[in-house]
Amino acid sequence: MVRLRNSLAVKLIFSILAVSGIIFVFIFGSNFSRSHEILLKNVRLNAKHLSLATVNKIEIILTNVEKIPYTLAYHLEHSTLTKKEMLNLLTSVTASSNEITGVTIAFEPGLFAGVKGEFAPYIYKNNGTLKTVYLKSPENNYRIKDWYLIPKELGKAMWSEPYYNVDNNSKILATFSAPFYLNKNGKRICAGVVSAEIDLHWLEQIVKNVKLYKNGYAFLISHDGTFVTHPKKDFIMNETIFSVAEKYNDSAVRKFGQEALHGKSDFIFLKQFLDKKNIWLYYIPLLTNDWSLGVVIPDDELMADLNALTKYILFYNLLGAILLIIAIAFLANRITRPLKKLAAATDEIAGGNFNVAIPEMKSKDEVSHLAISFNFMKISLRQYIDNLMETTAAKQKMESELKIAHEIQMGILPKIFPPFPDRTEFDIYAVIEPAKEVGGDFYDFFLLENSFLYFSIGDVSGKGVPASLFMAVTKTLIKASTSINFPLNEIIAKVNNDLCVENDSSMFVTIFFGRINLKTGEVDFVNAGHNLPFIVSLNGEVKKIEKTGDIAVGIVDNYQYQLAKIKLAENDTLFLYTDGITEAQNNLDELYSEKRLEVFLDSQRLSSARELVLNSVKEVKRFSATAPQSDDITSFVIKWIKPMEND
Repeated sequence: MVRLRNSLAVKLIFSILAVSGIIFVFIFGSNFSRSHEILLKNVRLNAKHLSLATVNKIEIILTNVEKIPYTLAYHLEHSTLTKKEMLNLLTSVTASSNEITGVTIAFEPGLFAGVKGEFAPYIYKNNGTLKTVYLKSPENNYRIKDWYLIPKELGKAMWSEPYYNVDNNSKILATFSAPFYLNKNGKRICAGVVSAEIDLHWLEQIVKNVKLYKNGYAFLISHDGTFVTHPKKDFIMNETIFSVAEKYNDSAVRKFGQEALHGKSDFIFLKQFLDKKNIWLYYIPLLTNDWSLGVVIPDDELMADLNALTKYILFYNLLGAILLIIAIAFLANRITRPLKKLAAATDEIAGGNFNVAIPEMKSKDEVSHLAISFNFMKISLRQYIDNLMETTAAKQKMESELKIAHEIQMGILPKIFPPFPDRTEFDIYAVIEPAKEVGGDFYDFFLLENSFLYFSIGDVSGKGVPASLFMAVTKTLIKASTSINFPLNEIIAKVNNDLCVENDSSMFVTIFFGRINLKTGEVDFVNAGHNLPFIVSLNGEVKKIEKTGDIAVGIVDNYQYQLAKIKLAENDTLFLYTDGITEAQNNLDELYSEKRLEVFLDSQRLSSARELVLNSVKEVKRFSATAPQSDDITSFVIKWIKPMEND
């Protein structure tokens, strides 16, 4: 009981904490989700601005480089230069640009005036001095180089893929080439390509300066996915974004490479990227040469401040939960203390101590009202138990009297079978199962002059003690009125008149009263509104005894009953019963019915009187199953085996 008393406070604590916890989880989750969303939005914006600034720096330099081939191509298309003028122009351009390491004007063979075959002067910087080289087959067949062949064939200026310097493997170069055209014989033909070569060391420094958070970094990939810059030196010019995707079997990296090569920009999350860390990646294209800049932001550093804030909030919420538990426990104990006193008092009442005092409550709340109700309940319960004890004693007395009445009722019915052990010309057996302690069914049989077997079966209207008393009176009147010299219909008429006298309760009884001549098998009978008995022959024929149309006994005085006759053959069985058999119900509210009874009797033609009676009761109970018995059940069987021998 202590556990039960304490459980109210415990339930109150846990209920409030559960509701508070749900509210906290909802608010905390919403706050975390919103904070995460805002954080990513700001980081994306910062990454975008930083990337755009970096791209602008790179593109300013690349655009300045592009101007030189475009300018030279324009001069070549609109003026005729001598070899000396061309060399002076190349020297001037190369010397005036800090980014450019070399410039080439490569003509198609035979298209430069005064020179037969190939002509391609190349001026480049070498340790602070300018050198001039003429590119020529077979040592340097410029006509099959990408920087010459691709712009010429495509008819547009373009940047080459980055490549290592032939003389210095530590230098990474890139070339911008622009085709130029001449009119010959009225046709515009490609006369050659102007290219400017640059060293990309400055590009690495610009990209290296791009950083968000402590370990964030940036990288640059060319338009075929090759790493131009990267913190890992072994990636530069050795790996592409697609080779990395294959190495790590990372479909997300592969998709990023495809999107980048198509000039797209986005902010994406990549799991276990390269160094096995989760990262956020912002990538943006360089419009000048279709390269892409990627800015990497480590997820753990990005989330560090948010995670710290989360831990801070969790700590103070845990502290608040502890304080809330203490406060709730205090309040719960204060609220439940009066209830504990009431519970202790009710334990005493439950143990039978009705003199225990219900504690008086000072507060005027629901607990005080409950105490008043408990006090009223205690008084009412005491009165109820006193009344219950008196009622129980009266009920026990009544049950005892009903038991005695049942024993008396069963005592006045023949119950010793076989009743006439020395008689072999007939077999007889009967059973009554009242629906209550006592019932209104009865049966009886007796011999007169040794050769006449009188028998009766009846069913009194109603149940219980009144029906049993009426049954006892009826049975006694029939037996007392029976004489060998009086016809059966006169006997029943006399019983009817006697029962009609002062019958204020308007009770009546159905009776089948008969007499068998044991010498001949002839049966005289009177049916006063009773169920029609069956005759079961040895050959299996089952038939009802015909109606006489007479009414039940005790309804109308001076009623004239009819006498009817039938004749039994040897081994014929007379089956008598009350409506407790045919009107028995099962759980589906179906009646057992005379039709089922007739089918059953057909299967019992070889049974003895005892077997037929017991089997009939068993069959009805099987049909009823768990449905309650609603009426008295009486089964009575007389089997005429053979004629009585003459004395």
